[in-house]
Amino acid sequence: MVLDNFFAKKKIILIEDDWEGKKPNLCLGLFASGDDGSFGGHAYRKMIYELTGYDLSNEISPEELREMATKMETLLTENKITEKELLMKYRRDLQEYKDLMRLFRYYGNKDCYLETLVAI
Repeated sequence: MVLDNFFAKKKIILIEDDWEGKKPNLCLGLFASGDDGSFGGHAYRKMIYELTGYDLSNEISPEELREMATKMETLLTENKITEKELLMKYRRDLQEYKDLMRLFRYYGNKDCYLETLVAI
């Protein structure tokens, strides 16, 4: 199963990302190239669900994206998640975690929804 995620404004139009500085370096998917505000959600689904309570297979609102970023930031600043735990439990490194956090906040602040494309 493929689970690709992308950010859309008003639930219709893909938006171009206009990152100032370094673009996030995240897993890509079958349809997710990363250049259009997309990423391979299958790689992060378990981690995001366990740490934020949100399932990447569902539509996520801008408010929820900002809440996800805040939860992730709090876990990091309060040392409730460590780089070792990210690697051992989720097979993700700290930079990926920070990039996801930054991505959620960035698109949440642009009033985008996180949409899902599932292919079986």
